[in-house]
Amino acid sequence: MRRDLMNWDTALQLAQSLASDEIPLISREFAQQLEFTGDYHTALRHYESAVTRDASLRDHDEACAGGVARMAIRTGDLRRYVGYNTQYTVHSSWWPLAQPAFCVEGA
Repeated sequence: MRRDLMNWDTALQLAQSLASDEIPLISREFAQQLEFTGDYHTALRHYESAVTRDASLRDHDEACAGGVARMAIRTGDLRRYVGYNTQYTVHSSWWPLAQPAFCVEGA
């Protein structure tokens, strides 16, 4: 598919008509690329749309929640960060990276 060429918009359109189960995976990959290029608002939107709430894709959902947390901090949307933080486990790999944003020296 077009995702191998990193043609994300076309890959998402094709997935909608041919392989709807691939949409969350493509959205996450697209979000990762957008995060890398600095388009944090759009990456946040794609990370959120990539969450499946499927028990068999728990690792995928935690990675997406980590992306939401990072993008929420980058865009200053702390309410969204807190909302995702309460839905997913604290021991996941993204928590230590996001946690220092709320640490206050001397507290």
